[in-house]
Amino acid sequence: MNISKQLLLALLSGLLFAMSWIDQIAGYTLFVAFIPLFIIEKYYLINKADYRSVSFFLVAVVAFLSWHLVSVWWIVYASGIGVVFVITTNVLIMSSTVWLIHAIRRRVGVVLGYLAFVLIWLSYEYLHFRWEMSWPWFNLGGWLSKNIYWIQWYEYTGILGGTLWILLVNSLIYKTIQLFLLPYKWKTQIRSITLSVLIFIVPILISRYIYSQIEDTGNSYEVVVVQPNIDAFTEKYNQREAKRQFHLLLHLTDSLADENTDYIIFPETSIPIKLWEDWAENHESIQQLRQFVARYPHAEMLVGLYTLQRYENWETASATARQSPRNKTIYDYFNTAVLLDSVSEMQYYHKSKFVIGAEKMPFSYLLKPLEGLIVDFGGFVGSLGSDAQRSVFVSKNGNVRIAPVICYESVYGDFVGDFITKSANLIVIITNDGWWKDTQGYKQHWEHARLRAIETRKYVARSANTGISGFINSKGETIAQAPAWQATALKTDVRTNSKTTFYTRYGDFIGLISLVLASGLVLYVLVFARKVNF
Repeated sequence: MNISKQLLLALLSGLLFAMSWIDQIAGYTLFVAFIPLFIIEKYYLINKADYRSVSFFLVAVVAFLSWHLVSVWWIVYASGIGVVFVITTNVLIMSSTVWLIHAIRRRVGVVLGYLAFVLIWLSYEYLHFRWEMSWPWFNLGGWLSKNIYWIQWYEYTGILGGTLWILLVNSLIYKTIQLFLLPYKWKTQIRSITLSVLIFIVPILISRYIYSQIEDTGNSYEVVVVQPNIDAFTEKYNQREAKRQFHLLLHLTDSLADENTDYIIFPETSIPIKLWEDWAENHESIQQLRQFVARYPHAEMLVGLYTLQRYENWETASATARQSPRNKTIYDYFNTAVLLDSVSEMQYYHKSKFVIGAEKMPFSYLLKPLEGLIVDFGGFVGSLGSDAQRSVFVSKNGNVRIAPVICYESVYGDFVGDFITKSANLIVIITNDGWWKDTQGYKQHWEHARLRAIETRKYVARSANTGISGFINSKGETIAQAPAWQATALKTDVRTNSKTTFYTRYGDFIGLISLVLASGLVLYVLVFARKVNF
């Protein structure tokens, strides 16, 4: 197989991965996307005396780079440096993962080879959720979100269950193709086809059954979500525009809210002020919000804004604290959600999962001198502060417990599950998806909210500055959705429930088990098959 054929196969693999976000295809191609890479790898395994394993790493780079460029090129609108940083890092990590799989498969048998593929890829996704450079946008199971009728069992497995499914089907289809190249193996071929079909079909049938059994129960509450459609680049952080933005939010709310409204949701950083938390009650904007919400007898308001918190000295300060050069105040800067009504004490939650490079410098204990570069990614300098624990907002009557999920946090299933274990019975996502303009970016982000609804069996109310605001029920179905790039508001009834799913209780257990088994497999190879040709 010459280099041209290898590159064409690698590009085909990348295209099959990327096509999974096209509406008409919606994930189908993921179940065969690894097969072109398997074909190349088989060639290297047969000719391993002539090729070092690093050759497969380079081919994998072509496949994963093409996937990323087609799927997330839109990051360039937020930052040219950011798109290079994110894509380069993710492609190298993915390519290193399949290189490790290939290196192991050069020394073990067929069965252990396929086992290595499944366990190590799942371990990579599990770890990628949890380290400093986390950007799990490309975890395979998350790309099945448009097929919600296939994945209702995510309430047990989370998206890693979907990844496991995709890996198994890819392996079985490739194995079946190989068998058809052998003569007089029709019985084995039939068994392989049957197994491949069953592994693909049975989870869909299980999902359909689960879907048919789900009933929305619990108390109903009227919620208004507001989408002001303020340009993230030219208007959002322009202080001269602050008053107009504030009144636009109130005007849009007034167009729908009434005496039956229970909750009003404004998007991430919707109030363009920097609020010192110890002086919050004295701020004019907070007083105006309290006066406004008092017009609606049952209503409470969830608002996104930036807040600041002072520290007395560096000994009590957090790792992300900074010092004002003007008055030497030591403080933290937070992306914050606030719940307020007309009289009660405000409740705060500080965003804790950050976009690397845009809100946080990874490995800040090593790279703190470079934190100033973050200004290129979002309009502020340095890493944001965060909360160590999830904070649940409790309603005035104590019946509604809100998980206040801010923007990028909605990508993390296990993380959102932490709110549910603290008795949250409604998920509210506030976001600002205007950074990516009219591209696939904000549409992809919306899909993650549907996954969180299925995993937790909770309703989701989503308020975006622009992008997609709307409501999702506990089956992951969209029940109302605002058009992008329009200043508008939506109102609907949502239900709360106290259900705790298996996934919420046990999180990404598939990834943890895979990591333990993969570590044992790697140890086995190092001890008993050390002569791997790297």
